[in-house]
Amino acid sequence: MRILAGLFLLLAGIAVADDRVQVHPVIDTERLVDIYWLAVDKGELRIGDKALSRVMIRPVQVNYAYPLDGTTATVTVRSVMQVRMLCPITREYFVESVTAQLNADGNIVDTWYEVKP
Repeated sequence: MRILAGLFLLLAGIAVADDRVQVHPVIDTERLVDIYWLAVDKGELRIGDKALSRVMIRPVQVNYAYPLDGTTATVTVRSVMQVRMLCPITREYFVESVTAQLNADGNIVDTWYEVKP
C-alpha cells in the first residue's frame, strides 16, 4: 500500500487548453518534510554505512521539479548537519550537508552530500 499516494496524487498536474503548457499544484513543503522525517526514522538516510537520525540533521530546503515531458515531480530535501561527521570516502573532510531524493512512495532513493575541509 502506498502510504503517500494521496499526497503524490497532488503532483499529477492539470493540463490546460494548450497541450504544451501544464499547470501544477503548489505542494505543501511542510508535508514533504514530514514524509522525509518518516524515511529518516526508518533508517533510509545514510552516509556510507551510517544511518542518520533527526538529531543529526536539520532540513533547510525542499525542491520539487516537474520534467517537461511528465507530470510527477522529483522531490529532494536538503539538510545541514547538526553534528560533525567525517566523510566516509576521505577522512580529511567533514560532511556539511546531505540531500535526499524521495520517490512517490516517500522512500529515499538517492542521497548525495557536500563536504568541506
